[in-house]
Amino acid sequence: MDASARNAETSASRKRDRGEGMGEEVAHSQKKASRGETGDDWLGTDAGGAVINKRELTRLLVDQIHRLGYSSCASQLESESGVSLHSASAEALRAGVLSGAWREAETALEALLTGALSPESSTAARWLLLRQELLERVLHGDTAEALRLLRCRLTQLAGLPPAALHAAAALLLCTTPGEAAAAAAAADALADERLRCEEAAGHPPGKTAEEHRQRVLTSLTSLLPPDCLVPAGRLERLLGQALAAQQAACLHHNLHSLEHTWSLLRDHACGPDALPRRCLAVLQEHADQVWHTAFSHAGLRLASAGRDGVVLVWRLQPFHLDVAQRACVEHRLRGHSGAATHLSWSPDDRRLLTCSEDKTAIVWDATTGDLLRVLARHTDTVSAGAWAPDSRSLYTGGFDGRLFCWDAEGGSGEGSKETEGAWRVPRVNDLAMSADGSLLACVCSDRRARLWWPGSNKELYLTENDSVTSCALSGDGRLLLLTLQSQALHLWDLSGTSGVREGGAPPALPAQPVLKLRPPELPPNGGRYVVRACLGGAGDAFVASGSEDAQVYLWHRGTGQLLAQLAGHTAVVNAVAWSPSQAGLLASASDDHTVRLWASDAMLA
Repeated sequence: MDASARNAETSASRKRDRGEGMGEEVAHSQKKASRGETGDDWLGTDAGGAVINKRELTRLLVDQIHRLGYSSCASQLESESGVSLHSASAEALRAGVLSGAWREAETALEALLTGALSPESSTAARWLLLRQELLERVLHGDTAEALRLLRCRLTQLAGLPPAALHAAAALLLCTTPGEAAAAAAAADALADERLRCEEAAGHPPGKTAEEHRQRVLTSLTSLLPPDCLVPAGRLERLLGQALAAQQAACLHHNLHSLEHTWSLLRDHACGPDALPRRCLAVLQEHADQVWHTAFSHAGLRLASAGRDGVVLVWRLQPFHLDVAQRACVEHRLRGHSGAATHLSWSPDDRRLLTCSEDKTAIVWDATTGDLLRVLARHTDTVSAGAWAPDSRSLYTGGFDGRLFCWDAEGGSGEGSKETEGAWRVPRVNDLAMSADGSLLACVCSDRRARLWWPGSNKELYLTENDSVTSCALSGDGRLLLLTLQSQALHLWDLSGTSGVREGGAPPALPAQPVLKLRPPELPPNGGRYVVRACLGGAGDAFVASGSEDAQVYLWHRGTGQLLAQLAGHTAVVNAVAWSPSQAGLLASASDDHTVRLWASDAMLA
């Protein structure tokens, strides 16, 4: 064999060892498939003529069978198919990392890196091995070898940021395994943003050498091409993505993941019975119009209030009982001298905030029904309130154009403080606080929604084409639902404001809402009432709203399709509330003096 032939054979061997060439094979076979010439290495699917590479599928199956604990079956599949899960170099890398044989692991890594990665990714991969070896030598007390590794190996890595080297050197000063692990994670983040420690994502740090090595292998897998190292659990993730796609395409999906076991043997689809369409109970204890209703966060109680000034707290009973027993009045809260306009449960459900036309707000003990504190600094109707996540601080806003922040545990009028001067605004119509307390939304009569981040003291505005009468935030605080005076509903995506939450510079807000809705049959003189809407159901996948035509409307949030129209009330439906704990339960409050509970057939079954 001459030199050129040997070079060609060597190059081909290296490509096979890395798993390269498969991309060219895939492209070539796809061209053949497009001409109707699908060969034995491809499987056809029902998805519009798409094809699946049998070798890739076999490798995923081998990995998954290993993960299921059937290692002998996985080995037999490799033997019968002639397809290995990993190449020889990839297997040597895995074995070297997991056993701490760092020289063997480096040799295998170099065989995989040749021409496969960008210089930055190659440096990050080499860094992972050397940094882990450095960490283990420090933990074993081999300071001399650790220092040699730092001086002779790590400093030679091309393109490594100096800050990463400094952080690695700090490992030598660590006296405990915990300190060393934290220093190593910090060095990883400085070496390459892709190696930012898993603790930042809420995962616990590794405690043993085996756990640290497994994390190094996981990071290497994310850096190397998937042809080199098959990502562990890749088949599980693909199946999860397929299920998620089916769920997203299901207009009526209304089940939390813990409430349902997904089947791989059939396509997922929910019927209309997953939505709260059946009237479960009619609550008739109010003497006048009911303007607001709200579930406790645990979903075990419901509060309602309105023009009679009495706030009712209902204890919800198991729904298999007789209709008359499904909700009973637990407390009748009498403290306001005017109509009650708004309700808000504290995050821990221990307190209830009520607002009133009598220019006051009251904090109640939700367990005993005792009045805890009267908030009396407003000079006009108190229109809305919202709690901070600590269940101690709360906000109230009113028609006097003032917004106050209060200590719920202080004495009446004591310890109260007015918020920043920017919050002297036109009359406040509604407030909403995100679950994490990072965002407060305030809507006023001037066609603007004010977004305030208390932690950063930054304020931004959304401008509408009509007065905004109410607002609601999704559970994750990334969607804001606004109800306009015209009864139109506009949904705004606030996910681009995450930089504000993290203390960054204010980003540009979206110019338009992502969804616009409107009840189909409004009276000719509509727009005279305040109607409150909400997001709810599993994953906040639905929008619910009352209406001046005495109906309750349910839309799919993703498509805007009207899914249900609930009839039963005989006057304006002022507010709706979706249970945060039971996706199939909805409440509506109406001028007909009643609160109705709506349940899904699926929940009752």
